[in-house]
Amino acid sequence: MPPMATTQVPPRSKLDWTLEAVSVAALAAMFLIVWLRWAEVPEIVPRHFGISGLADRWGSKSDLWTSCLNAAGLWAVITATAGVMDWIKLPQSKRRLPEVLRLQRQMLLWLKTVIKRA
Repeated sequence: MPPMATTQVPPRSKLDWTLEAVSVAALAAMFLIVWLRWAEVPEIVPRHFGISGLADRWGSKSDLWTSCLNAAGLWAVITATAGVMDWIKLPQSKRRLPEVLRLQRQMLLWLKTVIKRA
């Protein structure tokens, strides 16, 4: 198999930088809100809401930090994934096209941004 020609990853667009900033700001806001409101949080907090909208699982307020750490870990994994886009399986002929690389990066940025709101 002949070696694959390397293609430069296209530069980040304004949208890419905006999505990155929003995802970092959302992550920071999670930690900041928990830290600033810690004294006001009751000892028992809802951990999950069922389809009816009522809480169906409860936990201690320290579980809020666990949620923040989980979000930070997920953000880190998605960020690392963006650096190794060769792992994403695509047909060999299309794998390194600049447009494909740009779309892959933007997909991961949208994922990082939207997942904080869910």
